[in-house]
Amino acid sequence: MCVTDTTTNTSDCTAAAGALLPADPFRSLRVNFGMLLGVDDFETLGAYHRGKTWLHTAWLHREGVVWGLDVQTDTKSGEIRVLPGLAIDRLGRELHLDATVCVNVGRWLAEHEKDPDLKLETQADGSVRFDAHVVIRFRPCLDRPVPALTEPCDGAGSTTSYSRVFETVELLLLPGKAPDRGEQPYHRLRLLFDLEKPWTGDRAGKDKDVSDARDAILALAPADQPAAYLDAFRRFAPFDEIDLAPAAEPDGGEVTLFPSLDPAPVVLADVTGITLDADKAKLLDATVDVTVRPVLVATATIQELLCGPLFSGAAPAPAPIAPEPPVSSPPPSPVDAGGPRIDRSSLSLTPKRITFAVKGELHPMSLHLAAFHVNAFDGGKGWDPISVRNVTQSKGLVTINLKEEAKGDRIRLVVKGTGLTPVLGRNLIPLAGALDDPPATADDGHDFVALMSPKERS
Repeated sequence: MCVTDTTTNTSDCTAAAGALLPADPFRSLRVNFGMLLGVDDFETLGAYHRGKTWLHTAWLHREGVVWGLDVQTDTKSGEIRVLPGLAIDRLGRELHLDATVCVNVGRWLAEHEKDPDLKLETQADGSVRFDAHVVIRFRPCLDRPVPALTEPCDGAGSTTSYSRVFETVELLLLPGKAPDRGEQPYHRLRLLFDLEKPWTGDRAGKDKDVSDARDAILALAPADQPAAYLDAFRRFAPFDEIDLAPAAEPDGGEVTLFPSLDPAPVVLADVTGITLDADKAKLLDATVDVTVRPVLVATATIQELLCGPLFSGAAPAPAPIAPEPPVSSPPPSPVDAGGPRIDRSSLSLTPKRITFAVKGELHPMSLHLAAFHVNAFDGGKGWDPISVRNVTQSKGLVTINLKEEAKGDRIRLVVKGTGLTPVLGRNLIPLAGALDDPPATADDGHDFVALMSPKERS
């Protein structure tokens, strides 16, 4: 089912949002025994809690879609649809849509064809083409009318007043693609973690200290980089915070409590290449792009994402290029990058298990089955692969569990320190082979190779 309006037939959505829903996070109701409560007291009670919630959400979570609100097109019915969902706007207000809402594109174009922002292109076959974007915004409505006195304590007459405020939403199809989101807050921190480019124009060079700090961190050993990033984070975060300020009313008006002014719509999607037939009635084509919307990811998910391999340590910095030594100088001795190594003497083979000790803990996310190869050689049949069920590690001991018994004259084990999926250490440096293997680099390690006899090792 598709509707065009989310309000009820008893709702009045013509009043201003500020008058309907006051928000005052710094003034609360103090009740005394025998106190006579009036309209202002109950408004203060609601405004305090409403203001606290909105203020917290607006500044600490910002805007974004929380769930749902998919945007779809249906050429058969000629509609663009928005499915149920929840979002937060820049004033911290929840935007809840509980039913699918649609707009007929042909009728919409008839109403907006003269809009100066609409760039309408006429094709060779007479069809028309244009781009648009979908936004959702807060829309409070008065609801549930009840009898009320015309004046306090009058009793001489009565009228009807609304007893509820219904927080609903308004969905708009606007001409053109969604505007660029503009500069995001916390520029210095974004630059520190290479998420933004340095400032240009009038501010060019004013963030050079951040770029210099990042370069200095990348020149450190990988193990020293996380602590250096934390130190730089604490150094630059206060300046980003100082740059933040509440929005102000136009023409030097009152400063608000929030980072944006009303109505603060949230972009849901670009709808490009909207094509109608020559009669401008039948929808022929349209492409929806929801990647332009801001999204709020749950904090529980963020916690788990921070445990991923990308954030468990900084990537090693490229080694500086040293000048070539004189011809008479002996070549420098290679320096090992510090990758983990396998103790060959610790190898143990049972029918369905291979274990060995490692110097340096392995990164658990690199224990991919593609990095472990086990093959059995039978003098009468030749080589046959043995499937690996899983690989685990505990207190420096690595266990390779096999799906089938290792039978044959010889068992060949290869643990990859090279190739596309090498085993990595916690320091994100590839496996360097066995304890007695030659030095390895931070880019390419050594494969560990062992040829075992089941009779000798069982």
